[in-house]
Amino acid sequence: MAATLLFRGLVRDGGAAASTSVLAQLARSWAGQCRGMAVIVDVKDNRVEQAMAELNAKREEAGIADELRKRRYYRNGCEQRFERDKNSYKKAVGRVVSERIKWVMLRRR
Repeated sequence: MAATLLFRGLVRDGGAAASTSVLAQLARSWAGQCRGMAVIVDVKDNRVEQAMAELNAKREEAGIADELRKRRYYRNGCEQRFERDKNSYKKAVGRVVSERIKWVMLRRR
């Protein structure tokens, strides 16, 4: 899965505003050729740090880092089944615990 990180908007260089619409169009056409997803962040008023924070939040939300970590090494079928079963068990335990907490909270009323 290829992740494309794009910036678009206005970039101020030495007081003169330079529109990056051509750069954005090139990036979008390049993103269309790549497999996977594109994460696009607007850079407004030359706030690059804020755009980077937003980009990292979107990257975490999309699960790009987890996907790359999973694809770093080959995993055979039994490892994939084990991981899938482990995740389903964790979800089931979480559901049971949340139901018990709800029951206790209702009981206290």
